[in-house]
Amino acid sequence: MATSADLNWPPARTISWPWTLSRLPGFAVITWRKHVEDPIREWGQLLAYLPEIKRVLRQRRPMAILLPAPTLQPANLINPVDTIGADAAERGISHDQARREVRAEIQRWLEARRFDVSDFAPLLGPRRP
Repeated sequence: MATSADLNWPPARTISWPWTLSRLPGFAVITWRKHVEDPIREWGQLLAYLPEIKRVLRQRRPMAILLPAPTLQPANLINPVDTIGADAAERGISHDQARREVRAEIQRWLEARRFDVSDFAPLLGPRRP
């Protein structure tokens, strides 16, 4: 499989590639907007986008598809402690009360499914630093 580095994609300022691509009905070039060094990430990215790629390819027209680099943006990182705090603040209760309520809810869920709650003592016990 050729990578974006192999293809030097997108090509330097030239219109020869769009001209050529426009004359190849149903042909698409699929590559990455930025070079991906890791082949596992490269294939993973391709597999992750496969349903969308297939949808776009059904248009059966020439096109270039540039996949975004597989990165995590700060908005995709969630701190669970902050989430508990935000929920507690929204409900007007303390962090400790929110944690106690969740702990009780999880314990009820485990008991309803006949789990031995003592197996989950490390999870349900006090928070570790």
